[in-house]
Amino acid sequence: MALFIKKYGKKELVKVLDTLHKKKNFQKIQEVLGYEIEDGLRILEKNR
Repeated sequence: MALFIKKYGKKELVKVLDTLHKKKNFQKIQEVLGYEIEDGLRILEKNR
């Protein structure tokens, strides 16, 4: 998430997380993003 914030800003991250929370269970967000940095960034950017 830090890479996404650096690239797009905090407001954009909030929008993306809100979108992901609507699609997925809030508690499962870390599982959705995965534990690999590149995969998490790719998922965040895809849902941007």
